[in-house]
Amino acid sequence: MRPVNILLLIVFLLLQHRLWFGHNGLQFYNQHRQEVNELKQGNDELNKRNELLAADVNDLKVGLEGIEERARNELGMIRENETFFRLVPKKKFPPLAVVIPAAGVGSRMQAGQAKQYLTLHDKTILEHTVNRFLALDFVKKVYLPVSDTDEMFAQLPLASIDKVVRVAGGKERADSVLNGLKQATSDGCDWVMVHDAARPCVTEEDIRSLYQVCLDKNHAGILATPVRDTMKRSNADNEITATVDRKGLWHALTPQCSKASNLQVALEQQLQADGRVSKAITDEASALELAGYPVSLVQGSVKNIKITLPEDLELAEFYLSGINK
Repeated sequence: MRPVNILLLIVFLLLQHRLWFGHNGLQFYNQHRQEVNELKQGNDELNKRNELLAADVNDLKVGLEGIEERARNELGMIRENETFFRLVPKKKFPPLAVVIPAAGVGSRMQAGQAKQYLTLHDKTILEHTVNRFLALDFVKKVYLPVSDTDEMFAQLPLASIDKVVRVAGGKERADSVLNGLKQATSDGCDWVMVHDAARPCVTEEDIRSLYQVCLDKNHAGILATPVRDTMKRSNADNEITATVDRKGLWHALTPQCSKASNLQVALEQQLQADGRVSKAITDEASALELAGYPVSLVQGSVKNIKITLPEDLELAEFYLSGINK
């Protein structure tokens, strides 16, 4: 073998040795490649852990959104610039009969016709009043004692409503109430409210509050407002004879609620020889009191005015504007 070939062979072997066993040889490359593979495997494990953590974070986010939604629904929380309406289910009440005596002429109104037929907001006062009760789902019937000579009622839309029952009016308010009450009891009504036809501003909330108190206590009750003004007693010449302590004094309003049977008994106990109820009975509560039945006072709104004088019309019209909205 020529010396040159031998030299080339030696150089080749030295290069191979250096390549395999030198500092930068294949062995070092393979070691680094193994380390890289281990790092890659560790990185893959970290990616899997990150995916699991991301899933946990998403679950937490969904859970928080659920908690927020529950808080918004149950606690009334709202976001900024968000309008929230909380729907509160109304209590279920037993069927109720309503008697609204409408046989009076309202002479103090000086209007030339019965005041219940005067118009406010394109409806008669009577329509406003009756509609307050027709809007309540627990009202079974509305009984309207109307004068036999009344020609106006038949012209109203009320006359064609099934839940509205016309009955004969009486000489006095109490007589009309008794007529309506007898019809209600014959129809199987257990509870009854009596309301003035000239009080169109009564609110649904006050009606419900009164009925709830009567049901809870299982006896009669009336809407009323505490006396706020100084009360004076006078003689026949309208001179003050005394200042009356207003503590414990209330203005009696309507509706007045009672078990129908109790109220019928109380009124019939006050019947006179001519078949009419005593004029001493100015409202249902007075008859119940005389018969020994307990009657609760339930504070109502001062807006529940009785239209009696001409100046009451403007105030009633103002209150109705708010109620109808």
